[in-house]
Amino acid sequence: MMLGVMGLAASLSVSAQTIDYGSFVLDFDATTDFGAPTADFSGANGLVSLSWAVPGSVHLAVNGGVDFAEFVLPSFTITASNPAYRLSGVVSGFFGNLVFNEFGESQSFASIDGEIAVDAYGPVTVASDLTRTTTASDPGNFAAGYFSIAASLPFGEFSSLSFSNGHLNLAVFGTGAITAQPQNALQLNFVASPVPVPTAVWLFGTALSGLAFLRRRSV
Repeated sequence: MMLGVMGLAASLSVSAQTIDYGSFVLDFDATTDFGAPTADFSGANGLVSLSWAVPGSVHLAVNGGVDFAEFVLPSFTITASNPAYRLSGVVSGFFGNLVFNEFGESQSFASIDGEIAVDAYGPVTVASDLTRTTTASDPGNFAAGYFSIAASLPFGEFSSLSFSNGHLNLAVFGTGAITAQPQNALQLNFVASPVPVPTAVWLFGTALSGLAFLRRRSV
């Protein structure tokens, strides 16, 4: 299993960029159309959100036929490098919303896959269809809506988390299109919280401060 994690790191090393956020380090594939992520630390209780904007190149349009498209998702590894912080879950992810439009009896589909490794466990292959939400429909003539997916896993505390070999798969049968919007995102959420100072260490520090205060008074 450890070899799996080492393999993920090796696959990143050729084209990876590294960002040190203080509480953790992010290594990610910089060659995909998704570019670099943004980080949001404003969540409560140390919640961190990493988000990649879904590029406009994520698009598939078909006029009276069948076509498929595959897009490479960014691989990344999150590593706890600062002993003053711990990483934990529940770890959650989100991808969406990809807008679809269908005409006549057409159908469209979207799915996602990849490999996840946590510490010495994995990589484990994951795959799922995106959830289809219809917002407008005229049966037999027209349908519109969006594709998205959200998932969470209770990892507890972890030292490293990796995602690799990920793909977004789109398919249209008939006449229609699936298109990314500027607000679409690939998002990962987890907790990076300070390690609590043990009570004994806190009391020891308080005692030292008291001794220093008494010494200053006696001088």
